[in-house]
Amino acid sequence: MAVPEQIPYKEYTANGVTTSFDLEFDCDKSEYLIVTLDGEEAPVGSWNFTGTTINFLSAPKNGVIVGIIRNTPLERTTDYQLYNNSFKPKPVNKDFDLIWWKLQELGVTDWLLGKKISDLKLYVDEQDNELREFLLNKINEQGVALEQLEAYYEYIFQRLAEISSGHGWDASFIADGDETQKQINDKTVQFIPTVAQLLTYKPRKDGQLVVVKSYTGLNKEGGGKFVFKLGDSTTINNVDVFSGIGGRWFRYNWKNPDIFDAGLDGSESDVTVKFQALVNAATNINQAVNLRWKTVKITQLDIPDNMHLCNGVVDVTASTWQNTYGRAALMLKNTNRNATGVDYELQANYLVLAEAKNIKFVNINFKSDSYAGIFYKFDGLQFINCTGNWNTLNMFKFVGGWNGTPLINDTPTSYNLVDPINGRCKNILIKDSKWYGGYVEKQWSSPFRFIACEDAYISGGKNDSPLGWHIDIYNKGFTLDAADYVNTNQDVVLAAIDGTGHADTLAVYVGQNSYDINILGGRWKDFGLKGAYIESGSQVTIDGVVVRCTNPNSVTTFVDLQPQWRNLEKTFWGNVADVTIKNNVVNGVRLGVVTSQFGGVRSLKGIHIENNLISTNTNLSAITITGTEDYTVANNNCNGGLYLGRNNGGGSITKNRFLTPSNYALYIDRQLTGILPVMVNNDFYVNSGDVIYNNAGDGKLGQIAGGSIQSGNGGHVFSLGEAGNISCYGFENGLTQRQISFSQVVDIPANSSVTYTKNIAGVKEGWTASMSVHGVFDLGYDLNIVVSCKSNQIVFKIRNNTASAVSANPNLLLNLNPFADHVFLN
Repeated sequence: MAVPEQIPYKEYTANGVTTSFDLEFDCDKSEYLIVTLDGEEAPVGSWNFTGTTINFLSAPKNGVIVGIIRNTPLERTTDYQLYNNSFKPKPVNKDFDLIWWKLQELGVTDWLLGKKISDLKLYVDEQDNELREFLLNKINEQGVALEQLEAYYEYIFQRLAEISSGHGWDASFIADGDETQKQINDKTVQFIPTVAQLLTYKPRKDGQLVVVKSYTGLNKEGGGKFVFKLGDSTTINNVDVFSGIGGRWFRYNWKNPDIFDAGLDGSESDVTVKFQALVNAATNINQAVNLRWKTVKITQLDIPDNMHLCNGVVDVTASTWQNTYGRAALMLKNTNRNATGVDYELQANYLVLAEAKNIKFVNINFKSDSYAGIFYKFDGLQFINCTGNWNTLNMFKFVGGWNGTPLINDTPTSYNLVDPINGRCKNILIKDSKWYGGYVEKQWSSPFRFIACEDAYISGGKNDSPLGWHIDIYNKGFTLDAADYVNTNQDVVLAAIDGTGHADTLAVYVGQNSYDINILGGRWKDFGLKGAYIESGSQVTIDGVVVRCTNPNSVTTFVDLQPQWRNLEKTFWGNVADVTIKNNVVNGVRLGVVTSQFGGVRSLKGIHIENNLISTNTNLSAITITGTEDYTVANNNCNGGLYLGRNNGGGSITKNRFLTPSNYALYIDRQLTGILPVMVNNDFYVNSGDVIYNNAGDGKLGQIAGGSIQSGNGGHVFSLGEAGNISCYGFENGLTQRQISFSQVVDIPANSSVTYTKNIAGVKEGWTASMSVHGVFDLGYDLNIVVSCKSNQIVFKIRNNTASAVSANPNLLLNLNPFADHVFLN
């Protein structure tokens, strides 16, 4: 609402009878009012507020001044957000009203203060005049002339000057009212220019408070209030505890710590010790450390629980720890970086670690060569609006308790969901952050390596590194929500094309025994070899990703599903199960979705590929199914073929479109122990050549029903290898309609038959057909028609079953039933 001009202050003189007093200004809460009686706050419970009136339980005494003033709190309780429907006119207007109320109240306060000062000045002036008159009267009464007093006055001051010039005055012997000068001095806050001068300043007493203007004197930062504690021996850290003469100086009511509070300004070459002290001190009082958009260069940092860093650059490029196994510049305090030979990833060492808690980075730019941080066993880690620049391998590695987990996925049909024996790191948030990894000597780089982690949410931002999201072994409960992978280094793509690049140039890697991984939306652009590589992972969803590979010679694969059941002693991972790939738009890849059997054995199941638009840049397959059971391929639109590899189990392929420039839109490889899927209402197109390659193997049975099977230059439906018995029914071939009407002149003697022919382009030998005469009963005919299909021609025989000849030109309705198999190649 609008706020009218008003004075939020009202005074009344009580008459001993009236109990209600109007406010005459806006207020909606009693907590915002101060009610006074003769300047003293009215007792609690002696009045109440009814919206516009103050009501006393009993009338104030006659003559008492009743004061009512509004005092709006300096606070805002509403946190407006765009996503939770909180940003509405009513609460916003209310917050503006409270601001305006406070401005009115400050005006009243200023007026009252001015009035009190004026009254005080008038009172002092009056007292001075009265005192002057009193003294003159007393002097006259004593018979002392003014001239005599003046001479005595001069004598006293001369003597005082002689005393003070030879000896200092002790403040304790100088009185001012009821206090000595020493007592007054002890109460006065001292201002000290720098921390260095604070250390040599002699405190007046225990508990003395001073103000330091600056830490170093080079700027106006790092100072504040300090309090002295006599006899204290707390360890000095030169951040919030400092040396003092006879005790310690402590920062007083320290809020919003920043790097200047440790004497830093961002220009230093190595601040490891000071920055560690700052982090420890700030975290001890649950405060964040603000880098103030400066750079701190450190070689190591041991991170305590509840640490929060914000707003600046953490540069560890000079650290030697980043090249040490199991160690990095940034480590949690639950691990001792100096414990020689201790590998915290091993089960025995991991078990005894305390669980670190609640680490947070906001607006931090990390810089390193590799492995800026390795964190073991934690609960709560956040990166918000961060960036990272590094050269090789991972910038951060997070390790949970995987080591020692029993190896149970040891057969081709093992689809167990395996959890790490000693738990996972958990509760990870990476939001709106950007990561830029190098490609030094064609080595991969990735911002994070997750090992045995769970409940990770990666939202927004961009990953620009050769190996994007590195979700390694034993992970669970990951969500990538619109988390972009955009590779801008074309050397990654070119090295993949010429075969000299690293194998792990991917957008997303999901490692062995990881499950419940959800990739929702986002962009993947110009990855080197694979968009997603799912290696023995389960319960993976890839939904709504937009993929674009811009190099026309790209050798990439959109998604590669790769099982690894236990075959040899050291191959102990599981298989791939329950993967859904849907609603993605993919352009410029060499291959689309590929399932790959392991060791020639069926080892994938529950694979669902649906509603994708996939465009390949070659004549290869958009979807490849090998060694897979219980799969669906549905409603995909593909520029690229369908490859049915060996050893598949039951599956269905429905309502898809596959288009290739030349042989083949559907390639059926030898099935061996496999089963061909149900294929219904699919469209298979080639611009030239044969449409389907049948190499299913002798004795293998299959059917293709409905849809379209079409070659642009009239090629065959089938090309044969070691052909299986696969038949195609009810399909369109793009050359002829399946239902045709035409007129035909017939002359048929009684009880006789006549054979006719009609050329129809696209009709193939092996097809079946039926024909009827339009309006045959109305014409009074009794005719039987038999139809046979030849190449581009039909032959039909009409038998007249009546006792009279038929001579007419009826309309004939032809129904064609397309058919193709390993004999009728069409």
